[in-house]
Amino acid sequence: MKFLDIFLLPKELYRRLNEDRTTLYLGIILVGLRDVGLYLGNRMPEFFAGKSQGILLQNAAVVLGFILLIGLIDVIFFSYPLYDLMKFIKRRQEEPGLEVSVIKLMKVYILANLVVTPIDIVMSVVLTRIGDTSVNPLLVAVLQLVLLATYFWYYAAITRGSSVLFNFRGVLKGWIFLIALLYGDLLNLAFRFIYEKGLMVLLK
Repeated sequence: MKFLDIFLLPKELYRRLNEDRTTLYLGIILVGLRDVGLYLGNRMPEFFAGKSQGILLQNAAVVLGFILLIGLIDVIFFSYPLYDLMKFIKRRQEEPGLEVSVIKLMKVYILANLVVTPIDIVMSVVLTRIGDTSVNPLLVAVLQLVLLATYFWYYAAITRGSSVLFNFRGVLKGWIFLIALLYGDLLNLAFRFIYEKGLMVLLK
């Protein structure tokens, strides 16, 4: 198996993506679980430890609601604009191309999220344990490099899957990578606002 197939998933996997909505809905839930779980992180006990039954049920309902909401918003708001852009680029190329549904692009996005989730969880745990304690500067540098590598790895997986679906080649892949990265960062800012003004306000 090639190096890229290990880290960015095999091209054949992307080609076999279908329009089954059951797996799409499951993927949306997993993305929401990932997003909300990583945001709350070590703050979870703050909202679920030592609380009355009523508050526990309320907080659980809020978290579950946000998992569904954020998962849905994340997948839809990322996929649809990029899907329209990629269709536009494909038409400008004046190539016949394959008929690609937005559901397949959504599944590419979901897969990219799942690919980097294990390392994101590990990094979250490590950074939580380090906290404000004094650590070796070399360790800090290594952790920063891992975070940076994961950041690019995530968007590289999205680019690879999108390029397989739309048959993009050459320099166009670089543009897709850059656009996905910049747009993804804008969405992350919007999600942070939703978390701070929505989730954190509703949790007791």
